[in-house]
Amino acid sequence: MTTKQGCANEPLERDERPKILRYGDHARMIEQMIMDVLPDVIQKLGEMAKEGNVAAAKYLIDRIHGRPAKLATPAVADKTLHYRHQDWAADQVKHVARRDEQARIAMRWIRESDIKRQLDESARE
Repeated sequence: MTTKQGCANEPLERDERPKILRYGDHARMIEQMIMDVLPDVIQKLGEMAKEGNVAAAKYLIDRIHGRPAKLATPAVADKTLHYRHQDWAADQVKHVARRDEQARIAMRWIRESDIKRQLDESARE
């Protein structure tokens, strides 16, 4: 068993939630930082392209003509969180139900095997 700071009695606690739920706030903060500097970056790229920087010009043209995969909603306008806490909770309920069903099947198999074994023993006697 993994322990916290060498203490044998306290197990290490793990966050079982999906990464989108664990790091969603941090990802949104980073995305906002990028969105804040994006206008300056685009302006600088435009200036560099006007001055003759071929790489900057190619990059802007590739972006304008949609070389990257097209999204149904621009990333800037998409404010949905596609995997929510409710989705995770529902997935956990399904997982527990599936595990319980497998346990019921195993117990039924064990009982049927027990009954067969008892019948076989009584038939031998």
